[in-house]
Amino acid sequence: MQFKPSKKAISSMTIRKLIYECKNQFTTEEIISSFILLFIEQNGIESNLINSTHECKIYHESYNDYLYAKISSSFPKISLKDIESVFENLIDLDRKKSEGVVYTPNYIIDFIINYSLSLYNDDIPPILCDPSCGSAGF
Repeated sequence: MQFKPSKKAISSMTIRKLIYECKNQFTTEEIISSFILLFIEQNGIESNLINSTHECKIYHESYNDYLYAKISSSFPKISLKDIESVFENLIDLDRKKSEGVVYTPNYIIDFIINYSLSLYNDDIPPILCDPSCGSAGF
């Protein structure tokens, strides 16, 4: 079984540009909140499930109407890879170096997923858990 992303991710350059523009006007929490809310709405995820966690409550309370409208008009469809790119672009280079923030390249993620799924012969893929604290690359 081969893992293939279902939707083409928005260009990381497009996201990088928007994040750069927004960082001067909005808080990190407002930016994250707007992207996550748009992702939830576009994918039919029940927001009460997401808002039940402490971290998500923080972002829910940081909602900004203007920013949400700007993001939703700029991005007709946001994928999980796009959300990952948002998180990656919110952390500046100095902080990445000082805190040891490292992101797994997509080709390594794809290799690990493909290899893991190749170990199963069943038509139904197994449920896997990635207990690390990342930005949703897996």
